Amino acid sequence: MFLKSVIIENFRCLKKVELQLNKTTVFIGENNSGKTACLEAIKTILGRMSTTAAFEEYDYYAEGNDSAPQSSEGISIKFIFSESQADEWHEDVINKFMSVIQPIHDDILNVDLNQIILCVTSKYNAATEQFEVAYNFLNDMGENLPPKTQYLIVDFLKYNPVFYLQALRDSADVFSGKSFMWGKFLKQIRIKPEELQEIQKSISSINEDIVSKDESLNALVSSMRDIEKVLDFNAEESVSVNAIPIKSWDLLSKAQVVLKNKDNLKFPLEKYGQGTQSMSIILLYEAYVNILLKQVYHKHAEAIFTLEEPEAHLHPQAIRALEKQLRHIESQKIITTHSPYFLQNVDMFDIRLFRKQNGVTTICSIPQNVTMLLTTKDETLEKIASVYAEVITLTERALIAKKEIPEPLENCLIGYFKKKSPELLTQVCNFIKASKNLFSDEELNQLNTFVKQSRGELFFAKSWLMAEGQSETVILPYFAKTLGCDLDENGVSLIDYRSNGSAKSFVKLARILGFEWSLLADNDEQGEKTFSEIQKSGYSDADINTHARKTTGRDIEADLVNVFLSDYEVILKDEITDDLVSLKTSDIEAYKKKIIELIQDSKVENSYRLISRLEKRTMAPEEIPEGIKYLIERLCKNNG
Repeated sequence: MFLKSVIIENFRCLKKVELQLNKTTVFIGENNSGKTACLEAIKTILGRMSTTAAFEEYDYYAEGNDSAPQSSEGISIKFIFSESQADEWHEDVINKFMSVIQPIHDDILNVDLNQIILCVTSKYNAATEQFEVAYNFLNDMGENLPPKTQYLIVDFLKYNPVFYLQALRDSADVFSGKSFMWGKFLKQIRIKPEELQEIQKSISSINEDIVSKDESLNALVSSMRDIEKVLDFNAEESVSVNAIPIKSWDLLSKAQVVLKNKDNLKFPLEKYGQGTQSMSIILLYEAYVNILLKQVYHKHAEAIFTLEEPEAHLHPQAIRALEKQLRHIESQKIITTHSPYFLQNVDMFDIRLFRKQNGVTTICSIPQNVTMLLTTKDETLEKIASVYAEVITLTERALIAKKEIPEPLENCLIGYFKKKSPELLTQVCNFIKASKNLFSDEELNQLNTFVKQSRGELFFAKSWLMAEGQSETVILPYFAKTLGCDLDENGVSLIDYRSNGSAKSFVKLARILGFEWSLLADNDEQGEKTFSEIQKSGYSDADINTHARKTTGRDIEADLVNVFLSDYEVILKDEITDDLVSLKTSDIEAYKKKIIELIQDSKVENSYRLISRLEKRTMAPEEIPEGIKYLIERLCKNNG
């Protein structure tokens, strides 16, 4: 079965979140934003094969320091399992869980699918003075199904086991004979009786050879046999030494994984570094799923693999290789990571960004489509959908946008619903607005290329400072530091948006994932185009005025020359000719223009030279252009 979504209420830091899951889902976000709490909520219920979820007092969401678990509204964790396509579940599964299966119509696929909803609640009962846990299957209205269905819960859990590997993975524990995976492998070993007898003879022979070839061991055995003088064991040789485990099962219990290094030397796994141990544990899980899962649980069982920080202790190339390896594991996977390298090849739609503000966790993701439910349709709407088939899809019950709705289609839809169904006009306007969070193929390519592949750390920032050119990427961090707003310390990532796609893609992504942002554009034709793109992506004039500024002059070099002309004259002294000196006295604006041209002949180098000059004379914060100062300080203030 496929775990489609989880709705968690009042569990640890999670007041209420709804988590949509894919075949592989990757959690990102700052520490303590709720990622581990989400995994723990899933593991607590689905990670055990019984209805005895053990919630601790700290698991109950607290509104403040004075809140007590007993006054909590109570934990509720709802799991929705669904088919991903029609007739996906085996008939044995259908027959087994017929009484709890709820049919649902998928508007995207335009098919009827089966789903099962399991809800677990826990709340303090003042009468019994106990925290009471209840397991119930629900109908599609969210109501408890009859109590007689509860006998299916334990069986249902066996069909959907969860395996959890936390960030700190110890191979000595995981590969011990008592561990749930390695121990199961050892217990599943089956050897034919006649072959086992031969093995036992060989083991005994090896043991006798070891003992007989050592004088000290022989002397010890002789000495210990004096016990026969006191106690009668009725045996020919009452004392012997087992230099190695004699019984095959005892020998197997001490089995361990051994790796050969580059020097052709063999060492137990626990003697290798943490990166090698961690990778080996993940591969053990893959083997367990492929070989033993259906034997141990159920022939139709489908595991859910929850994994924290698989990148721990691995170098960048190994992290990328591990991500590819994880893709081959057949389980549904839920993974947390803090590594931009791990994200490089992850599908954008598989990412879930956890963000915690004012103590409340929210989960953001990139939508693949937007749906508007319909009661009726006619030939006119079908014709509109046909003309714009690349953008929208019309089904029996819904209108689905796959890309941002362009202005001509927007006008068509508003005109159609205004005439045909005025009562749906607000709904279609919201539908059009929501479509502005959808990305075109070109925009997705830009984000995949310039964000995931090259700048994956952007996903782990608190906010983004966007600028148009290379000079800004050098100058702005220095200005921020001078203002006491160091960008790194404040979690601000700097983006050169012209070299990394377009401003439109970044500001859309910022809105969807909840990143605060500021943008500095040149005061020229390209800057006008940038502001127009931002507006068309769904931002109002007021939003733009809050988030963005243009340079006062044509570009940042012009603004810098207006403030730091004398500094540039020192920097460019070898390039300032007598003609330029004369021009300064006759036409200062023309002189500045020539200085700007000299600067732009080597923008980046001259930016570093300016910083060096300003550091020597200790630039005052008041010298920073007001527009730049505003954009930097608003991000640092919001992040604080």
